Amino acid sequence: MITTTTRREQMALAARKLPGCGYVWGARGEVCTQALLNRLAKQYPDQTNILSICTKWIGKPVYDCATLVRACLAAAGIEICSGASSQWRGDYWESKGEIADMPRDKPCVLYNESANANPMGHTGIYLGDGWVVDARGSREGVLLSRLDSRPWSHYAVPRGADEHVQLETATVRAESGSTVRLRKGPSKSTSTLAKVPLGTEAVVLERETGWARIVAGGNTGYMMLQFLDFGGGGADQPEAATYTITLLDATEAERAAIVTACGRVTVARNVG
Repeated sequence: MITTTTRREQMALAARKLPGCGYVWGARGEVCTQALLNRLAKQYPDQTNILSICTKWIGKPVYDCATLVRACLAAAGIEICSGASSQWRGDYWESKGEIADMPRDKPCVLYNESANANPMGHTGIYLGDGWVVDARGSREGVLLSRLDSRPWSHYAVPRGADEHVQLETATVRAESGSTVRLRKGPSKSTSTLAKVPLGTEAVVLERETGWARIVAGGNTGYMMLQFLDFGGGGADQPEAATYTITLLDATEAERAAIVTACGRVTVARNVG
């Protein structure tokens, strides 16, 4: 599906779909599994909540606050790093400042300054209508809440936020399983970047034979076209090949056997 919008609006649209997802420190939108929790607990040993609390999120897509913001900006075609303080200090912004100066009618990114951080301890997406989406914490997950329900201290507007762009989007689909692999390159032999949950809306950057380069869950990589629904009511797959078989002196039994072996075919009368 092709949509014309601003990057700012696309960022907010992506955020609106995430309340109800879970929170795990270091997660990037993957479906939560015990294996993922074990890996992240080993990677971030100081985050004791990963194994003690986050098992409640198994089966749901999970983020932390900065990776949620990164995913929403990626859905708008804007690349940004992880880490709230690193994002704030980065050269990603058209404008930024204190929350008192923030325009209340336009989506942007929010930050919360913290004495224990350097300098930002939390981040989220302001939707432009008085509501905010943020990955709140291990107990709460991703929430939709009023702007004044949390002491947000700063705002930032991404570069190019008001550009009008045409974006092609597709939904990740499969007939079985719960995820589809997003790969580093357009080949099954390349490594897996992420396992994308079914139903995820992806931004399509380009297509090539059998594959598309997409942004999904904050990750950019390649997915087979057969797992992407472009709005036509089913996964985008190559048209079925059509073959003509001419049978010489075949009996009715032989024609029936061919139909059984080949599936849905049309067999013409004998020729000659």
